[in-house]
Amino acid sequence: MDDAVANVLPLWFPQDATVSEIASGLINRTFLVEADGVRSVLQCLHPVFEPEIHNNIEAVTKHLQLKGMVTPRLVPSVNGRLFETVQGAHWLVSTFVAGKNVEQFASPQQAEQAGQLVAQFHEALLDLEHHFVGGRDGVHDTKKHLMVLDEALVAHADHRLFEPASKLAQEMQPSRSAILDFERLPLRVGHGDLKCSNLMFSAANDGLCLIDLDTLGPMAWPVELADAFRSWCAPFSEDDENIHFDVTVFESALKGYFPSMKHHWSVEERDALVPAVMTICFELSTRFLADALRENYFGFDDQKYPARGEHNLARAKSQWLLCLSVQRQREKLEALVREYTA
Repeated sequence: MDDAVANVLPLWFPQDATVSEIASGLINRTFLVEADGVRSVLQCLHPVFEPEIHNNIEAVTKHLQLKGMVTPRLVPSVNGRLFETVQGAHWLVSTFVAGKNVEQFASPQQAEQAGQLVAQFHEALLDLEHHFVGGRDGVHDTKKHLMVLDEALVAHADHRLFEPASKLAQEMQPSRSAILDFERLPLRVGHGDLKCSNLMFSAANDGLCLIDLDTLGPMAWPVELADAFRSWCAPFSEDDENIHFDVTVFESALKGYFPSMKHHWSVEERDALVPAVMTICFELSTRFLADALRENYFGFDDQKYPARGEHNLARAKSQWLLCLSVQRQREKLEALVREYTA
C-alpha cells in the first residue's frame, strides 16, 4: 500500500481494511477495499477532473436507482463529504457492484448486451433535471487537439521520437478536412467514456451497470456511441498493429441499442454516427501522437515500453489504422445504421 492510499483510507474506513489495485487505467487509479466484510471501490481522480463532478455522479446515480437500474453510489466520508482532497488529489469511494468487466468483448452477443445497457442508461436519463458542473470542456474538440499536436511538433523537434511522429502526422494530414463538426449536434446526458472496461456484466453476460462515472455530462449521442464503438468493435489492445474495425460487432451493438432508442434520435444524429466513429479514431490518434512528444498525460505500460512516449506512439499508429479501417467500410456501416434506425 502506497503512502497516498494509507493517508486516504481513514477518511472512509476508520477500522482495518485490506486494499488491492483492481485497475490501472490511462488516467485514474482504482482500488478494491474490504472492511468489516463489505467491499467498496476507492478511486483517485486525475487532476484534469474538477471536484464538482461528484455532484454530477450523485445526481445521476440517484436518478438511475429511482428508475430501478443497478448503479454504484457514492459513499460519504467520515466528514460527510462526497470526496476528499489529499495532497492535491481528489478521492472518492463508491459502493461495489458484484459483476465482471473486460478489456475487450468476447463475442458479438456481449456487444448486443452492451448496446441494450447503454440504451437503458440513456433512456433513464432523458428526464433528469440537473445542472452539470466541472465537465471536461473540449474533450472532443478535434480541432483543438490538432492544434496541440501542431504545437508539439514545433516545440519538440529535438525529441527522440520526432521523426516517426512527424511521419505519422504527415500521413494523417489529408484526413483533417474530413473530421466531423460535433458542435452542430444536440447535447444529451451521457456517460462520456463507454469503453469496454466501463461496462459491468453479470455472470450470465447480461448487461449490469456502467462504472467510472467521472465523465458524466451533456454530450452528443453520436459522439458517445462513436467512442463506445471505437472500443467495442476493435477487439485488440489500443497499441496493436493488427487492429481493425469489426462490422459484426458493430451490427450487434446497433441491434442491442436502437430498438428502444431509435425514436429518440433525429435524422441528423443518425447520419452523424459513422462519421463520428471515424473522427473519434482520428482524434484519439492525434491525442496519443501529441503525448508521444509531450509525455505528460496518458499512462503507459512500463513492462512493454521503455517510456511513455514509445507506448503512446504505438497507440497513435494503431488508432490511425482503426480510422482507416472505418473509412474503408463506411458504406456498409452507414447502411447498417439506416437499417436499425428505420
